[in-house]
Amino acid sequence: MAVGASDSPASRPADGLVRPPHLERHKLRDLVLEPRKADALAFDSIKVECPMVVRFKGQWLMYYSALRLNEGQVDSTIAVAVSDDLIRWRDRKQVLQRGPEGAFDHGG
Repeated sequence: MAVGASDSPASRPADGLVRPPHLERHKLRDLVLEPRKADALAFDSIKVECPMVVRFKGQWLMYYSALRLNEGQVDSTIAVAVSDDLIRWRDRKQVLQRGPEGAFDHGG
């Protein structure tokens, strides 16, 4: 349990596990990656979802699904962002673009 926390059943995590302080779950007030709604042409202007975070060469990479509107259709793609601390994400890049009709990646 966290320092100063009660050991009553009401203060335990929903899964019932007691974790050491360095493994306590923390919630941030704001999302760490939000859609770029101000830029309607951005590949992630409508929604960002389904994150998968991996560590690679000393940096954290978050692969995620990104949605935007393209000529009235929802366009889905895979993107990546980079972080040093798992809170501030930068260098958003699209890593999979919609392929031509009939290709495996045409449907997003």
